[in-house]
Amino acid sequence: MHPSSSGRNLPSPWLAARRLALVAGLAGCSAGQPSPPVPPPPPEASSPAPSAQALEGTRWELTELRGAAVDAAQGTRPTLEFLPGGRASGSTGCNSMNGSYEASGESLRLGPMATTRRACANLEPSAEQAYLRALEATTRYGVAGGELALYAGSEVVARLRRGGGG
Repeated sequence: MHPSSSGRNLPSPWLAARRLALVAGLAGCSAGQPSPPVPPPPPEASSPAPSAQALEGTRWELTELRGAAVDAAQGTRPTLEFLPGGRASGSTGCNSMNGSYEASGESLRLGPMATTRRACANLEPSAEQAYLRALEATTRYGVAGGELALYAGSEVVARLRRGGGG
């Protein structure tokens, strides 16, 4: 022991360091139990790629076609439904349609779509053909907040809203 300026005996620096190491070592032990596992890292900020399951079982109603709002006042709103087994069906607003689709990650391919051939006084034939062309041009999709966006490359060719099942 070394005397201090106040006359008290203090432990030597070597002994003080040894005691500190012993206390630190004991503090790290928890009665022989393993230390708790390190929590996993937080999820990434980007959302996961959509899956085909996000599409199936929902009737999607067309709200926008190549940037223009779709008005259903002239007839029935065009729809699209993805069925199990890679089948798709729906309506052009007048005629029924069906075809196939393939989805993998955010990639989506539709068509070709077969349609009935009714003459529809309340629907411009060019609007029906524009919808079918947009579906067949689709290369990928995104689902967010009850809305389905169909893309041809980086261009949004159609937007549809969740309309309910079957």
